Amino acid sequence: MDGTMQAGASERGEPELTTGQGRYVMAFYKGEGERADKITRLLERLSLSKKPLSTEPTYTHCELVAASAPVEDGGRAWAISASDRDGAVRKKVITFKAGHWDFVPLPHAPADAWQRAEAHLGKAPDRHAMWKSLFKPLRRKAKDSWFSAELCAHALDLQLAKAPSPTELYGLLVNMARAPRFLRGSYYMAFYKGRGEWKDTVTRLMTVAQFAVIRKASRSHYTHCELVAAAGIPDDGEVAWSVSSSGRDKGVRVKPIAFKKENWDFVPLPFADYDAWDLAVEHAGKPYDYKAMWLSHLFAFNREDPEKWFCSEICAHALRIEMPNALSPGGLFRRIERMREDDDDDTDRRGW
Repeated sequence: MDGTMQAGASERGEPELTTGQGRYVMAFYKGEGERADKITRLLERLSLSKKPLSTEPTYTHCELVAASAPVEDGGRAWAISASDRDGAVRKKVITFKAGHWDFVPLPHAPADAWQRAEAHLGKAPDRHAMWKSLFKPLRRKAKDSWFSAELCAHALDLQLAKAPSPTELYGLLVNMARAPRFLRGSYYMAFYKGRGEWKDTVTRLMTVAQFAVIRKASRSHYTHCELVAAAGIPDDGEVAWSVSSSGRDKGVRVKPIAFKKENWDFVPLPFADYDAWDLAVEHAGKPYDYKAMWLSHLFAFNREDPEKWFCSEICAHALRIEMPNALSPGGLFRRIERMREDDDDDTDRRGW
């Protein structure tokens, strides 16, 4: 069976509810709406200047729709979401009007996306939490209430740094559709060299101190790194999917980043295994390890906490490098350069 079907729907004059792989689209509401929609739209526009994936128009609500293609004007389909108007997480048949909704196909959505959302039927909606999330990362352990984009992202099993707004989720899904398949040879390591925050400055100074003692001739100003999935080195300002552990995001997370060339150096990883992405993502949600990160700059820190990760540690782990906890971002850069040289030597010997 490709999906599940609600029996008897056609007899009641309702469309059939069929779910499964390739049977979902996401609908984003852009209509005038009610007072709460107008407040949401205003707050979204105020926060968009800080977002890498800003888009127009702004969306105030979203629905996971059981349909294999965008619904035509006046078409009816089953949808599930957290709704303030209905006062709960609910599933219902919606008549979609052209001009009020934009659709994003979800051909690779989990087959059980509908069931993941359906498990929370009846729980309270929480638009105020969505408003707060526009300006401050929202991470809630208790799931007694939901807002629409939060529930839809959960249904799609997206490992995000924070709960997204409807507009953010739209941008994420559009860019996800453009993202390359995570195959061997499509990875890059991105090393951050920008000024960043005060923590980046401390990290950079410790890196310089380490190299002054260990290797006077080699210096590094890298304070952070990301494993990037892309078909090529991102252009200036281009968005690409990345995974790492971030102090700013409080731990291991997956997120799209708009890379500025002046702040990042990229290193191709042709030797990376196809499952490098999965090796990092399986630790999503684990906290950032500040202590181990800074100690790794002063000496080979050979103690590790499997429940905490810092950036170069999780990236080195994804590449199956031994003792990943002993590598700073600069140390990982040098190790990757050696691995690339060894990979080139092997290729030359094989004559490929």
